Amino acid sequence: MNWTNRINKTIRLTSPSGKKFEAFWIGSPRSAERKVGLFDYPNLRGTFAQDLDASSARYPITFYFSGKDHDNDAREFFEAAGAERGIWDVTHPMHGFLGLQLLSVTENDQPVTEGNVTEFSTEWIEPIDPSTLLTAAQLAAYLGKAVREYDALAANQFADRVNLNNPRDQFSLSSALSKISGAVDVVLGPLSALSDTIFNTVNEVQNFISAVLFQTITQPLALAAQFQQILQLPALATADAKSRLDYYENMITEIFNLKTDEDNINEAFAKELAYSSIISVHATIATTSEIPTKTGTIDSIDRIKAAHYAMIADMENDQELFANARIDQKYIAQETTRGQADELNAASLKYLLINFFDAKIEKRFVLDRPRSPWEITVSEYGSLGEDDENYQLFIDSNKLKGNKILILPSGEEVVIYA
Repeated sequence: MNWTNRINKTIRLTSPSGKKFEAFWIGSPRSAERKVGLFDYPNLRGTFAQDLDASSARYPITFYFSGKDHDNDAREFFEAAGAERGIWDVTHPMHGFLGLQLLSVTENDQPVTEGNVTEFSTEWIEPIDPSTLLTAAQLAAYLGKAVREYDALAANQFADRVNLNNPRDQFSLSSALSKISGAVDVVLGPLSALSDTIFNTVNEVQNFISAVLFQTITQPLALAAQFQQILQLPALATADAKSRLDYYENMITEIFNLKTDEDNINEAFAKELAYSSIISVHATIATTSEIPTKTGTIDSIDRIKAAHYAMIADMENDQELFANARIDQKYIAQETTRGQADELNAASLKYLLINFFDAKIEKRFVLDRPRSPWEITVSEYGSLGEDDENYQLFIDSNKLKGNKILILPSGEEVVIYA
């Protein structure tokens, strides 16, 4: 792939309150300085230098609003830049997602010579979070790396422990994995179907797994990696946190209902592989979901935490089934992965908690008279929003259908996000 294919044409900016802007970008530098202590001593030639690490990266960025509504876009951005406190989410054309603090903004109006464009010169700094001492992008990158390492550890643990000594062991493993694969089709299939690409990829992997399970299993590590894919890929089909958590809670229930036979330890290994994959999914949900409100963020934290403990409890229940087995036939839940699983879960929750402070507050009120959704949207959000996104947010968040899209009766409770 040519390097030009990795550069986006526009820069996307989301203000601390959630206002979205997209502008054209030609190019811009970035810089960082070393924090160096310099010490001069009398009667000694030269200077001592103490390297105290790097300061945060700075991004002087020039971008342009263009088109028939460029003046309105420019006005809204300038107002947001001056009024809103906090970290902006910036998707840089070259450097990807960044959490940036705006330092300065200059609007360059040239209506005579450049009547169809408004130029902004801005300067940003990428601050670290005081609780993690990481930037938002660094924490997201850390979680991505942690997921890859945890998946590799879980797959290796599965491959090292499964029993494939005889046809009975082979059958018990194939049977357990087939049940999980079937549950993925039923439970996560509708989620995968939200994206044609994800749906087709999951089906391809499922076909490969089905072919392997009908044969003698000779490569359990490769099989484990494929199972991780079919469990994790559906989460990429949407960015809605609630929807994702709904589907995966149902998947956990399906795995829980696959009762382990104390004579078939491979069933316990298969369930643990599935649970470990969902622990990784929770990290993906934390870092890639669109959660606009504080209420939604807290709900996601509570649900991920509860699901994590439920999975651990089920694995430990399976462990008790093998308490009296020979030492070489005991099942030890998360034998080599427990510490990393807990660390990954804690990092996922911390990421959500950091973003809690940038989320909006949910506001509910009861209508004292009949009102239209259009009027409420303009009254509460200031406008219908670009491409009517504020109006659509009001419709979606209040689950309006039928005549209620046109008029809401007196006494109806509605919710907005401020």
